[in-house]
Amino acid sequence: MGLVCRYLGRFVAVASLPILAACGETNPAAELQRKAANFDTISSAVTALPVSNPASIPTSGTASFTGASGLYFQTASNQEYIMFGDAKMLADFQNRVVSGTLDNFTGGVLPVGGGLVPDPGNFSGAFVLMNGQIFPASSSFIAGYGGTLTDGTVVVDIQGRVDGQFGGNPISGVGAFDNGTSAGTINGSPVFNIQLEFWAQ
Repeated sequence: MGLVCRYLGRFVAVASLPILAACGETNPAAELQRKAANFDTISSAVTALPVSNPASIPTSGTASFTGASGLYFQTASNQEYIMFGDAKMLADFQNRVVSGTLDNFTGGVLPVGGGLVPDPGNFSGAFVLMNGQIFPASSSFIAGYGGTLTDGTVVVDIQGRVDGQFGGNPISGVGAFDNGTSAGTINGSPVFNIQLEFWAQ
């Protein structure tokens, strides 16, 4: 189980929050809860799929997948950050490549001892999937990723690689995890124990 999944229960098992603030803008606390619940729903659906048989991997055409992403990391002072967002991935089976974006993140610092993120932010920017390759024999794919997220105060910059799998026969979902080689910073200072995941259908 990924770090993102382990922390998910801090968000979804609470009373619902108003989605719109009084000023008409999106309430970040409610957005975080909605995105965490969406992540839970989609990741559960995709992980329930069998790994795709190699024979189910097309040799031509493309397929688009949309879903949810999650990010966890720690700072040098042991603050734990968690964010949830959207995910889009395009698989080009003829050329055996994947591309995509992970964006619209909402999140912030996890309180010590558990509980909801007290002051989450909505983050602009995106992580872009790059140099992705499909391996039909193992029904898998890899992709580099990188980008910068900011809520106007906090700036997160991360680069790394994800290892992914196709699920279903025929293919009906994808999931991918950071492979443990990622590196990044928050406001210029290093971050550690980075865990990025995305799930899409």
